[in-house]
Amino acid sequence: MFDIYPAQVQPGINDCLYDLLEELNPDIDSRDLNILEVIDQLRRVEDGKKIDWTWIGLMSNDPIKYPGFAPINRDGIFYETDANQQLINGDVLFNGTLLFGLNSFEGSLAYLLYPTEWFDQPDKIKNIFTLLSGFKTVPMFQQDQIVQLYFQTYKGII
Repeated sequence: MFDIYPAQVQPGINDCLYDLLEELNPDIDSRDLNILEVIDQLRRVEDGKKIDWTWIGLMSNDPIKYPGFAPINRDGIFYETDANQQLINGDVLFNGTLLFGLNSFEGSLAYLLYPTEWFDQPDKIKNIFTLLSGFKTVPMFQQDQIVQLYFQTYKGII
């Protein structure tokens, strides 16, 4: 559930936030700001949908550089401690049942998010393994086998 997209917790994500601010407000030279000032400027954007659609535009051009966002286990502010570990330990401020899971068709959602040309080129579809490595790290030899099976299975459709 946490850290699905490892790229979003790597230092490179800061460069992406600079790019996002420049896309949203070309009048601001974001490189003159530190990352906290960039975040403050992004907070001032009143139209949340504009931020969403701008990020989706960046992501669709380069989904490896501009990952999707999902919950992270710790940011030091909202999650001061490891939220994933707290959840595993049952240390949550919720008195009830929590149910989590995935289904076997979860990967089919990628078709909605990533460029369509990824799905008919073996070298491109392998990007999915990088993007979703927070779920499960798949060894390189298995990636090749999975991609080969995918193309054997769907060769009449692709």
